[in-house]
Amino acid sequence: MTYNCLIIEDEALLAGVIQAYLEHFPELKLLGICKNPIEARTILQDNTVDLLFLDIHMPHMSGIDFLKSLSTPPAVIFTTAYTEHALEGFELDAVDYLLKPIKMNRFMKAVDKFLSSKVSYGNNSLQQQENAQKKDFITFRSDKKWIKLPFDDIAQIKGEREYVKFMTHSNEKYMTLMSLQELQNHLPYDRFIRVHRSCILAKSTVRALDGNLIKTSHEDVKLSGGYKAEFLDWFLSDC
Repeated sequence: MTYNCLIIEDEALLAGVIQAYLEHFPELKLLGICKNPIEARTILQDNTVDLLFLDIHMPHMSGIDFLKSLSTPPAVIFTTAYTEHALEGFELDAVDYLLKPIKMNRFMKAVDKFLSSKVSYGNNSLQQQENAQKKDFITFRSDKKWIKLPFDDIAQIKGEREYVKFMTHSNEKYMTLMSLQELQNHLPYDRFIRVHRSCILAKSTVRALDGNLIKTSHEDVKLSGGYKAEFLDWFLSDC
C-alpha cells in the first residue's frame, strides 16, 4: 500500500531534509513540496493526499489555521521550531509533532506511527470486532517491515507505553506503535482476553488460576482486579 504525502514548508533546507528522509519509506509517495498553504491547497484539490508534513510558522497563514480550514484534512505531522503549539497540534489529532532540527530517528518514529494507524479493520470498534472474527491474522509494521502474524501464533501481547509487544509460541517478539486498547478492537474476542491494563492473553494458552496468578503455557501473568470478573466469567463458564 502506498500513501501520498505533501510537504508544506517555507524553509527550503528543511524541506530538502524531509524529502531525503522520505526516500527511506517506499510506502510514502511525495506529491510535492509547497512553500505556503496557498500552493498546497491547489494540490489537495486535485489529488488524494494521505499525509501532510506541515510547518506551523509560515507567512500569511499558520499551519494550524490552514489545517482548520480544510473540510476533510489528511493526517498531519507538524514541524516547527517552537514547543508552545504542541498541545493545540495534538488537539487537532495530529499524528505527531516534530521539533526542528528534525533528527532521522525521531522522523522515523513519527512515520511509523502514521503507518501503524493505517492498519484498520473498519470504521468503529463494533465493525472492527466483526471483521476480526472473519480473519485469522493481523498485519502491522515492526522494525521497518510489515508483519502478517496469524492469530494462532500469538501467545501474549503486552503494552509498553505507546507500543505493544507481540510474543509468539515460537518465542519471536514484535513491537509496533499502537495502544493496547486500539489493538484489542482488532482481535477476535473468542480467542483473546485482557487480564491486565498492560496484558492480553491468547485464551488457548491459559492452563490454571492460582489466586491472582494466571498459569499459561507461555508465561505466568498477574490477573488485575479490574479484569477479574470478565476473566472468571469466561474461565468458569463450563464449570
